[in-house]
Amino acid sequence: MGGCGPGGAFPIGLVVGILPGAGADVSAWVCYNEAKRISKHPEKFGRGAIDGLAAAEIGKNTECGGAMIPMFTLGIPGSTSSAILLGALIMYGLVPGRELFTKHGIITYTVILGFIFANILMAVIGMLISRYIVNVTALDFRILAPVIITIAVIGSYALGNNMYDVWVMLIFGLLGYFMMKYGFHPAAMALGLILGPMAEKGFWQSLDLATGSVVTYFLTRPISVIMIILIIATLVAPFVMEKRSSQGRVTT
Repeated sequence: MGGCGPGGAFPIGLVVGILPGAGADVSAWVCYNEAKRISKHPEKFGRGAIDGLAAAEIGKNTECGGAMIPMFTLGIPGSTSSAILLGALIMYGLVPGRELFTKHGIITYTVILGFIFANILMAVIGMLISRYIVNVTALDFRILAPVIITIAVIGSYALGNNMYDVWVMLIFGLLGYFMMKYGFHPAAMALGLILGPMAEKGFWQSLDLATGSVVTYFLTRPISVIMIILIIATLVAPFVMEKRSSQGRVTT
């Protein structure tokens, strides 16, 4: 894969999985974006490019293992599935931390070995059934579209057993359609919807912890200063790269 293949999506998915609350959606979008950014043919993305599909799937599956690291060691779930597993462990008196690897090591290492064998089986089964599953892509869109819409409506209704969630799904579906039609990539909005509540919760926690000005509080903490610098660098980097590429085209 160009750029974010198995060697690139794997560590990205692992790191995103370690981050508490990020989840598989964030990992998939980040890996997809990196694959598109580094690819020699980014115009093919969004049209079924194998690089984007593989990067997103690798990142999504790698996230599962990464989410277990903070869960087993610190008791901080990195995803919804790891939070459920954490609750099950606590119900049986297994508290995450050092004892989980010493006193109850047999359970912990069984789970780790289970992940290894599960990934091997997924690869084997995937290769065996891929030649048959690929036939789904040959189905007429007039058949696929009603099925996808029906599943989306049922899933939205099942969230809270009310029609409000269905209307929200329909409204944002139309918004996503117009965004793609006019060249706005929906990934940014998807990540915003996922990370927005987490950022808001963290901001309110910072306001409670700050004794004086919240700006001073952020600028006097090494971790927050590093994060601010990284955010600014991320925002400025595309403009710098675009300017350098345009200067290179002019000189040639």
